[in-house]
Amino acid sequence: MADWVLPGLEEGRLLTGKNTPQEIAEYYLDKGASLVVVKLGSDGCYFQSATGLSGLQPAIKVKHVVDTVGAGDAFASGLISGQLDNLPLEECVFRAAVMGAWAVQSRGDNAGLPTRSELNQIIDRIQKENQ
Repeated sequence: MADWVLPGLEEGRLLTGKNTPQEIAEYYLDKGASLVVVKLGSDGCYFQSATGLSGLQPAIKVKHVVDTVGAGDAFASGLISGQLDNLPLEECVFRAAVMGAWAVQSRGDNAGLPTRSELNQIIDRIQKENQ
């Protein structure tokens, strides 16, 4: 009954009985979800929408993982804030990946999260590095 579903791969496997991120996404889309993002940890995430848009967002590399607590919430906040800013889905998922990566670099669930200005600078820097 959820519009968006954001399971981790193992959680998705457990809840759906499916194996691949694509199969997990299709399971939830068939149930009426409009967006499924299967989080793959250090492999990034797979996303698929009810409109048929899908893709793989590579993980954002970090130098040192300090604490994974809050990474999923940070990921979700990046996705939601991207939607609220009317960004294309691919950019929303990229923002989510940046937020999740940023969260694991500090202790606790939200202490190290960036401000909007810092987030925009981080995104700009990562995009320049990847060109």
